[in-house]
Amino acid sequence: MSGPYYLTATPVVELSEVVTVNDLPKERGREYTLDYQNGILNFTSTSIISPADRVTVSYEVSVNGSGGGRLTAVRGFYPITDALSVGATHIQLNGRGSAAGSTQRDERDQFLGTGTPGPFYLTYRPIVAQSETVTINGVLQARGTAYTLDNTTGRLLFTNGKEPPPGSTVVVRYAVTQVTAASSGDRSVTGVDVNWAQRGLQLGLQAAKSTGGGIQNIGAEQVKDEQFTVQAGIPVTQQVFRLRKTPVQPNSDSVRALALPLIRGTEYSLNYQTGELRILRADIPISNLGPTLFVSYSTEARSVALQGDSALALTANYGSEKVAANAAYRRVDPGFSPIERAGYRNVREGLEWGASYMPTSELTFSTSGDNTTLPYNPYSSVDNILMEEKNRTYGVEYRREDWPALSLRRTTRDSTQIGTEGLGDTSVTDSLSITWDKSPLTASLNLNQREIDTRQLRYSTDPYQPLPDTPQTTDPIYHYRATTSDASLNLNYTPNDRLNIGANLATNRIKADTDGVATTSSGRNAQVSANYRVTDRLTLNSNLTTTKTDATRTASGSDVPAQTSTDLSVGADWQARENLSVGLNYSTNSARGGEYSNSDSTMLAANIWWQPASRVSLNGYWNRQDLNYTDILGSSVNNMLGASAQVSLGKATINLDAQRIWGENSFGVAQMFQSEAQAQRQVVLAQVAEDTAATTTGNKLTTLAAKVTYPVADKHEIFVAGETLRNSGFPSGSRKQTLGLGWNYHLTDQLTLTLNAQQLNYKDDVNNNLDYNARHLNAQLSWNF
Repeated sequence: MSGPYYLTATPVVELSEVVTVNDLPKERGREYTLDYQNGILNFTSTSIISPADRVTVSYEVSVNGSGGGRLTAVRGFYPITDALSVGATHIQLNGRGSAAGSTQRDERDQFLGTGTPGPFYLTYRPIVAQSETVTINGVLQARGTAYTLDNTTGRLLFTNGKEPPPGSTVVVRYAVTQVTAASSGDRSVTGVDVNWAQRGLQLGLQAAKSTGGGIQNIGAEQVKDEQFTVQAGIPVTQQVFRLRKTPVQPNSDSVRALALPLIRGTEYSLNYQTGELRILRADIPISNLGPTLFVSYSTEARSVALQGDSALALTANYGSEKVAANAAYRRVDPGFSPIERAGYRNVREGLEWGASYMPTSELTFSTSGDNTTLPYNPYSSVDNILMEEKNRTYGVEYRREDWPALSLRRTTRDSTQIGTEGLGDTSVTDSLSITWDKSPLTASLNLNQREIDTRQLRYSTDPYQPLPDTPQTTDPIYHYRATTSDASLNLNYTPNDRLNIGANLATNRIKADTDGVATTSSGRNAQVSANYRVTDRLTLNSNLTTTKTDATRTASGSDVPAQTSTDLSVGADWQARENLSVGLNYSTNSARGGEYSNSDSTMLAANIWWQPASRVSLNGYWNRQDLNYTDILGSSVNNMLGASAQVSLGKATINLDAQRIWGENSFGVAQMFQSEAQAQRQVVLAQVAEDTAATTTGNKLTTLAAKVTYPVADKHEIFVAGETLRNSGFPSGSRKQTLGLGWNYHLTDQLTLTLNAQQLNYKDDVNNNLDYNARHLNAQLSWNF
């Protein structure tokens, strides 16, 4: 698929990303586009992405729009002896404060997939309805069909067949309305480290202390039917019941005694600050045989100071010719605050270790593991629910020249919620890999089998109904078990320097049991590619991919039809002259069956490179995608046109870039369920007529950029760079302008020090609250391999 893929953290620092597919770098603009503000990555027709490909994106995250600030970092290091050294580090961020008030703001939670439906619990509540986007490994999931979300409790549950695979990354972006206290935003981290190394043994100690940022802002929450049981033998008017969460919003409470609503002030009293509930009348019908009182209420937004502000780590490493071992222990106080949380895994306490033994040069035994205590959502500062996680890996590898390489591995995982018995996730994965690399053939066979067992509180007999705020001891257990099996065969044949043929075959099967309801799903994937160099100037390439998923029945009893998708692409690259090259690519996609409407799409792309003079280089690219739904009247046409130039004028180098992305006739294109196709057809037809009358078109995104670089000395150069980005369309138009001045110092041919100052302005055409101005002063040391 060409996208979209959703990056984990946003906004992305412009031009900081490096995108690779199967470890091969992709060219910005020509092979992919990236929305820096929202982290949305799309590949163009020049890059055909199959399900078997591995897409990797490394990038920097910007702090734009969060109040501005100054980041200062100092590092000192001193070797006491040849074996002993000490160091100190101080990082400080000033001025990123926030004023008090009630605002709707965006949040992001990240979870680790375990191959189960969940549940997953979002950090902040209540959630603005339909504000969330859910992705698994960057792939957007359909609301209501792939998952359900309770906006009051923040409970996310995936539907059967849509479970996040083990080890996958689940990212949820959503909006909440939250009252926040005023904060200066100043924070710092100071650390010391001691390192000792002697005869293959290395020992290390790191200690750090943070200031600022140890305040947790908790938004208003809704609690439904908190239950209390009356003690026998004590008059009910003499008993005190305490609510779990305080302070309570005044006049938001309601109390029931069995099915009878009670009157505030005459039949019960409630202290909104302490949460103390008292019954005022002795003649109220109650029972001591089970829960009698049911209290619903809303809490007030509040700020809570987290306890502790220190972190400690101990490390040990040993290496010899046959043996290698390592161990690490770390403890982090809940109030310890890193400078930035993007990608920060909030581990409370953890012990990690690993060891390997090589009795011969061909044979290796290895093992590793960890015991970790961390919040249920490890990427959040909220830690009211703690988990204990245990991971173990055992492996054997055999590698001998002119023999296939063998690798056998077992991985176990056990995750348990602290304070509960018998609840958690366990999995065991066995893997076998056989690799053959002998010219002209390279082949690999991979076999995997995984056993999964999950026991969680369901909260409700129907997992798709609204839920109470927290689990009760009387809630039923949700039990999910599954066995997943998959196999893949990868072949690559290169008989000569002109021809390369590749083939990939894969199959998978999932047998699951959800509370006694058995389900089975399976799928297959096949890919064949060929590249042939006809002459020294002309190369032809082609790729065919087919993916099929069998029909399945979910645990809730609904049927998911079988689905088949076929992708075909052909292309040619022609080196017309030494200073001129042209590329052309044509691709098609056909999707049939499944939950969504059948569709066909085609894409045509072209690119050209021309160097008319030794000091001038020009690039141009264009692509056009046409998407049509075959069952209903719906289509979209999208275009991208871009050009770049590099000109050398004396010592100065000028780089110019321009790009425009626009849609046309974009009506009725939302993917619709097969079962809804007929019902929605009239709606789509009406929308078509309306769009045609209004001459509705898709979004338009225009980017213009320029950079001038001038060498002022042998190893020094200065540069001026500017960029303007104009977006018009849904949900509103915006303009972003950047102007910067920088200096490069080439310490060596590979090592470069860069200082860069930037002024950034962002303006939204509709929502002025999104407008911001920012100034950046960056220092970067880069190594070019």
